[in-house]
Amino acid sequence: KSQGAAGDRLLVDNWEVQGCQKTPLVMSRVNELWEYGQDLLSHYPTVDPKFRFTIDKILPFNNHSSTSEKKFGDITLMIAKIIPFPASQQTELTPKGFLRGWDGTGPPDSDPLPFGVDVIAEDEPSSDTLASIARIVNRINHDSIGNSYSNSESSSHFDPPQSLCGRIINIVIWEATHWNLIQSAQDHISVGKFIRLRNIREGNLYSQDRTKPGPRCLQVQSSTLLTPLPDCAFDVTNLIRNHNQRVLHSIPYNPQSGILPLNKRLSKDLLSHHNSYKSLPPCLQNQHPIVHGVRSFYTLVECITDEAPNNSIYPVRFQVLKASSIPSREGSNKSHIVLEIQDVTAKINVVIPHEEESSNIVQFALEFGSFRSSIRSFENNGIKYFVLEGKLVPLIQ
Repeated sequence: KSQGAAGDRLLVDNWEVQGCQKTPLVMSRVNELWEYGQDLLSHYPTVDPKFRFTIDKILPFNNHSSTSEKKFGDITLMIAKIIPFPASQQTELTPKGFLRGWDGTGPPDSDPLPFGVDVIAEDEPSSDTLASIARIVNRINHDSIGNSYSNSESSSHFDPPQSLCGRIINIVIWEATHWNLIQSAQDHISVGKFIRLRNIREGNLYSQDRTKPGPRCLQVQSSTLLTPLPDCAFDVTNLIRNHNQRVLHSIPYNPQSGILPLNKRLSKDLLSHHNSYKSLPPCLQNQHPIVHGVRSFYTLVECITDEAPNNSIYPVRFQVLKASSIPSREGSNKSHIVLEIQDVTAKINVVIPHEEESSNIVQFALEFGSFRSSIRSFENNGIKYFVLEGKLVPLIQ
């Protein structure tokens, strides 16, 4: 509640803050509002279509005319590179640095690097960036919630791109405030991450002799708002779906783009398809592994794609589909019991490590069906396997 004259109400000292008690009713409402916010972010655009534009609407980089019409508005893109302007050359008239941006649109070309920067030539976007996009694609494929903006094409399964189509463009950062934000928020604003630039303007870089307009670019100015976007945001997933349509229509890849690493190209038969999740019990549907910034469990697709070291342990929630027996090694009379489990993201096989307990575990698993437990990862000849690590705790149906 505010105190004092109307003109003073914006002063922090004139406000009295009262916290809510953490009653079951309050916490239930907090969870409902958090889920509502996540649903809103995941299934609706954050950019007004009237002001949205894409890289394919920007004039070619070699159009140096300063009198051409300049686009401005809001754009969503992925950061392909972050380039600081050399400190030895900085003046009040030079930019603080540059971003290289990609949104999957435009011709398959990368604009030349700005004059005066010294950057080692490499794939752009990099193979690591392709691996990040692959992880987003795997989550898109297994999103079981409907989307009011989606259509039959966007809701269907598709593979991660082997390489990327589209133009890479220069984005000039003029303000110290924006550059300091980029430098201080590297967990959220870094290569491979997605951002939204609101009220950004098309313009020209300086020429080599800095006496006339240079290549075309985007300009981040004082009125521009730079916002990092989570991978689940509709603007991000829709961008990747649209890029997939370009791939399906055989649009050429950008020759400067990296290539998706082989160990990230998950086959379709490894991951469950959308329709198979309809049989899951309610206790396993529409769960959120992270609530209020705290992770309570991992989805199975996260266990598969995680790059954590060997012998990583993951708390998981799953449904047991069936049990089977496999030989422990070739020529051996001994065998291991394997459970096939699934959640809303994937199906995997989990080995029961203790042979003497396996029959009791299988009977218990098939009787109750849905559980929370922990699984441990290990690798053999480059292949990832999982072992049941914790006790099976039944979930309430």
